[in-house]
Amino acid sequence: MRASNVQAGVEKTRPVSTVGPRNRAVSLASGTLDPMIRQFRERPVLMREAMGEVLHEARVARNLTLRDVSARAQVSLGYLSELERGRKEASSELLNAICAALGVPLPSLLRRTSDRLDALRVEARRESLVGHLHIPDEAAA
Repeated sequence: MRASNVQAGVEKTRPVSTVGPRNRAVSLASGTLDPMIRQFRERPVLMREAMGEVLHEARVARNLTLRDVSARAQVSLGYLSELERGRKEASSELLNAICAALGVPLPSLLRRTSDRLDALRVEARRESLVGHLHIPDEAAA
């Protein structure tokens, strides 16, 4: 499974992720660790980073622009962008406004964020264990 981008007549392909549109998992094509999982091995992924991913995915799934959500939630476009990139933390009031603009209940956003953190933790743990196991080739078996 590969996604294609055509730019200036040259086709570029990139592996599609097992988790979502921002390639936050082990690449199916190359088997390499996703940057967020690699980061999780070095330090825990912050809740604001995982929440930013979930907010971004919810917005993109609804075909909304940052400008659309910004206007509906009455938050600056720059601040909303910073939230999606995991650079800022939002207050509960601001999260409520953004969730209302996206049409996503706040508890659902929090559940998805928690699920994302759990999945990253499990995947990082699995990858660190696989790296230390000897798995014989099928031909040798």
